[in-house]
Amino acid sequence: MATQVGNHVISTVGEYYPPHKSERECPDKPTTIGCDRVYETMVFKVEGECGCGCGLPMTNGSELDFAGYNDPKEAAAGHMQICKKWSRKK
Repeated sequence: MATQVGNHVISTVGEYYPPHKSERECPDKPTTIGCDRVYETMVFKVEGECGCGCGLPMTNGSELDFAGYNDPKEAAAGHMQICKKWSRKK
């Protein structure tokens, strides 16, 4: 999930299942994407538009804020909380 708020992008990722060759090799649960978490939200500063002309924002990749989660509902709610937090920043 990604939301642009002013000059920032709030990005939430998670529920990662590494590539596998068959259904039998698919793990039972998602792989952690950080220390003991399955989802994470990060905030990045927008530094312009993507050079390919797609219109998507470009960032420098340095996170300004962060939160981690292990539940999809918590991750969605946390994404919205961080969007609200950064919408109040000038």
